Amino acid sequence: MQFFEIISKLFGIGYVSAWSISFYPPLILNYQLKSSEGISIDFVYLNILGYVSLVTSMLLMLFNSNVRDLYFEKNGYYPLLTNIDLLYSSHGVLLTLVTTSQLIFSELWGFKTRSLTAKRATKWILISVITLICLLYLCIGSEIVPFDDDGVFTLLDWAVSLSYFKILMSCIKYIPQLLHNKRRRSIVGFSIFTIFLDLSGSILSTLQLFLDSYIATGTLTWDVMVQNSGKLGLSFITFVFDAAFFYQWFIYGMNSDKSLYESIPTPYREIA
Repeated sequence: MQFFEIISKLFGIGYVSAWSISFYPPLILNYQLKSSEGISIDFVYLNILGYVSLVTSMLLMLFNSNVRDLYFEKNGYYPLLTNIDLLYSSHGVLLTLVTTSQLIFSELWGFKTRSLTAKRATKWILISVITLICLLYLCIGSEIVPFDDDGVFTLLDWAVSLSYFKILMSCIKYIPQLLHNKRRRSIVGFSIFTIFLDLSGSILSTLQLFLDSYIATGTLTWDVMVQNSGKLGLSFITFVFDAAFFYQWFIYGMNSDKSLYESIPTPYREIA
């Protein structure tokens, strides 16, 4: 098993590196363009909520003894999460906030100002999800929400719910960006290099989860994978939307806003 554990760690380092690096091309591209027009403001808002939910869930799964004990009692093993997973997610929160600052404080970055108003649907989604998260937290220890076999909603259930909210945000957040690209009929300002890194990270993350489930249980079963739905779901959603972005890259390319793209110094065009 020691060999598999080493391979698992390498997969973990690989996917965290790929996903972590993927946050930087948009930041660099925005800076070179002196504009954040290529990024959907709705995407950014939804992304922040998703990552905060995921980090909170991981912190509970990794460091809360009550949550870990409940998980072990239910499944016979501890959550298949590592500090590497937490490192990536925390890094994601930080870099997403930096990206947000490029939109909200555009003048400080030397960018031209842009609208920061989210679509009505996005506002309702944010309000609804935050309200639901708070309500579920208040239900901990009660039988109001029959989430488990014993009918009691636990802190573990809340932590798992947060991972589901991250998956939900991942399902939703890419839609505004796809529509933003479609409306502009261009991917200028939207780094395709980020999509390559996203896809690479998803493949490595899925491989690590399969390997970790085998190490923990000695077998590969769907039940084990479902118990780690947050990590598995994120990878699957990334696969689907990366395919959609690659399609947009193929049909739009740099067919519009070329003057904006040409303002990027030559050494940086490769990350666009």
